[in-house]
Amino acid sequence: MDEQLTELRCVVGEGPSEATLRGLLARTSGDVAAAANAFFDGSTAEQVMSDSAAGACHSRPGDDVLATLFKTLEDVGRKLAERDQQLDLATRVCETLVRRVEVAERTVASCDADQCEREEAAAKDEAEAAAAAALSSAQAEADTTSTASASGRLPAGFGRLHHILRAITALPLMPASRLLRWVGGMIRSPLLLNYTWPLVPLTSGTEPASSTPARGAEGAATNPRPVEMESEAMDDEEYEHEGEEEDDEEMDGEEEEEDEDEEDETLVKESEDVAQMAATVAAVQAQARQALSLPAELLEHVTAWEAQQAGLELEWRQRQSRLHAEFEERKRRLEEQQIGQRKKFREACNEALRPLYEEGAEVCAELEKLLVGKICRICQAAADTAVLPEVQRGPLARIKAISFGKMDSPLRIPNCPSRGMASVPVSAGVLVTLEKIVDRNGIAMLPASDDPMAPFTRSGRGTTEMKIPLRLLSSRVRMLTEEETALAVGAASGTNESIFIVRYSGGENGAPIEPVEIKPAGLSLAEYEISFASGVTALRVEHRADGPVKCRAEPAAQKQVFSETPVELYTEEVDNETHNIVQLYFSDLRDEVAVDVLNLTNSELTLQDTECVVFQQDATGAALNYKIIVRDGAVIAVLYQEGDEVHSSPFVEHRLPPPGSYVTLPDGSLGKLQALPRGLIVACNPRDLPENAPQFPLRSGLRAKGKHPAELPGVVDIEILQQDGAVLWPPHQCSIPVCALRKADSARLQAWHAQWDSYVTGRGKGAHALVERMEQVLEEGLNGSGRMPKEIVSQLTELYGELEEIQRELHDLKQPGVAEQQVNNLQRRIQRFAALARFG
Repeated sequence: MDEQLTELRCVVGEGPSEATLRGLLARTSGDVAAAANAFFDGSTAEQVMSDSAAGACHSRPGDDVLATLFKTLEDVGRKLAERDQQLDLATRVCETLVRRVEVAERTVASCDADQCEREEAAAKDEAEAAAAAALSSAQAEADTTSTASASGRLPAGFGRLHHILRAITALPLMPASRLLRWVGGMIRSPLLLNYTWPLVPLTSGTEPASSTPARGAEGAATNPRPVEMESEAMDDEEYEHEGEEEDDEEMDGEEEEEDEDEEDETLVKESEDVAQMAATVAAVQAQARQALSLPAELLEHVTAWEAQQAGLELEWRQRQSRLHAEFEERKRRLEEQQIGQRKKFREACNEALRPLYEEGAEVCAELEKLLVGKICRICQAAADTAVLPEVQRGPLARIKAISFGKMDSPLRIPNCPSRGMASVPVSAGVLVTLEKIVDRNGIAMLPASDDPMAPFTRSGRGTTEMKIPLRLLSSRVRMLTEEETALAVGAASGTNESIFIVRYSGGENGAPIEPVEIKPAGLSLAEYEISFASGVTALRVEHRADGPVKCRAEPAAQKQVFSETPVELYTEEVDNETHNIVQLYFSDLRDEVAVDVLNLTNSELTLQDTECVVFQQDATGAALNYKIIVRDGAVIAVLYQEGDEVHSSPFVEHRLPPPGSYVTLPDGSLGKLQALPRGLIVACNPRDLPENAPQFPLRSGLRAKGKHPAELPGVVDIEILQQDGAVLWPPHQCSIPVCALRKADSARLQAWHAQWDSYVTGRGKGAHALVERMEQVLEEGLNGSGRMPKEIVSQLTELYGELEEIQRELHDLKQPGVAEQQVNNLQRRIQRFAALARFG
């Protein structure tokens, strides 16, 4: 208790009394932290006692409490500031260490790359030296022997010294300056200074042609002292020069050593701070581990294992980083080498090809003077077949330019149907650029400068410009004479029919755009591709072989009805005076179409009477558009109004078969028609017929034929009995559009009835076969066939379930199956056997 009291006193200060602190500890069961929190909250033991005695509210804390609280807060803030400074220092140290590690990694990577390159170069040099070693060794020994015999005073070890010097010069790691100083020291040795050229005796007064070296050697032999003095003077100069260089190097080395010493001192200081911080962190972690109450041996084992893991992972991570840095350095050097080689190759290539390209430009300029501007006809067959019509000869074109490909900007094979061949560059030969004027039908071509799709190429798409090799020009085009040129150009530019005109409908408020008519008349839509993908203002028309042509879009709003397209009606004759129009399809561009009907049965009216040709308004006040006239159970006329004129439209009436008839679908399925829905009723007197709305789900893959009134869905229920040539039972129930129905012919019905009889007979035979099989299994069970009774009961249950399913199917088909008495007897026998197997 005293220790807790002392700790609490250190936290809250000297202000509160001992009784107050003891009361706080008693309330918190000895928890110092909770007692300190309660003290700073103002709920002291003295206040609680005074509140319980007087029943008054808690009073605010005293001045001593607030002073202690402020002092504690100041101490905490000061400690936090110190921690922030330590953290800032640690961050700077870490950043410095990271930078130095990065510099060291780059240095190591560069050294590794240099070492690898040196090893590769050394291996290459060794391979080359090994091949020449046999030839050079004999020659070197012969030279050494002859030199030693001629000198007379050369020491015996000079040959070995010669080989040593050659080996030293081949070392790649020794700097050149040190190697020269070391070799110079050896050359200045007394051993080599005593060497003199041998005297060659003269046999005659006339000197030979090679007497100059002998005289020089003789002078050196007769007066050796000047040679030694000259050598010493040269050595002194070399020593002085080397001494100056060494002094400069020593000064630079001292400056570098001073910088390194400063960096080392800074690093040592930072390392000490980091070590102190690491020790503090380790102490805190050790206290935290002690709070876990784990065995000391286990904690030591864990600590050792973690240190081993960290050290081993750090080692291999450093190896990985070093290897990666080496690869990056070698990659960079290889890229620089490749860039340099490519630059040299490009310069050499340009230097070699420049005269050839200049000559090619001169040749193209001469050809342009002769060919540019001439009109020609692109031929689809041989160029000399003048008997071919103009359509087969192809479009009219003008020679635009003469050019040739270069190595750095090759041309492409023109008009190549194969995509693989079109990607092969062509940089040899002269090419003639042709600009098409009109296509093979006389429509003006769209210039490449006005074509927004010109930069985008597509396989199989024609273009306004085409390139033909000069050597193939005569076989691909036919040059026109002056008379033919004047005639062709005049015909292409002097008529308004040289522009492709598309008359369209729709396009308002996002409605689809439909082409109605094209001009000039006589063009085939199979040769052109019309696109309204970007709207009416951006109409694009392309000839599938020649390329884009000039075009213009014109609205055809005044044409609302396609009079050439017949109106199709799907009807049912209810009786002589009532006609049920289940569905009708018409070609009309108006958004809303109102239809009226008129029955002329038992009347003397004709189609020319006012009641037939006058279109009244409907109940909503809208003008009627169509009028269907029926007489004696058949449609006799379909009239439509366009503007103020009334026209007669061609029509086709499809009589629907009565309910219960067999019908076929487009996929060959056979079904039975259900009740026809109520459509547009045409009767002399108003009648109320059942609606017969479709109840089955719509069959996928089938849709209405065209535009029809929204009030007439034209969908009828059907039961499919045969699908994919097989009987489908129970039948599949669905609804389909009436335009997809076709009444089954007699041959199809005959084949179906034969298949159906075979199917029903087979099902009946299958039921009797099941009964026989169950009786056989019962006999085997009663006679003890060796099988387990449980297995026999399970098999009998399964077979009886199949028999019940077949019996229900035969009952639905209204066909006789197994007799009911026989089925009941079989059921009792199975039950008796199951009871014996259970209690047996």
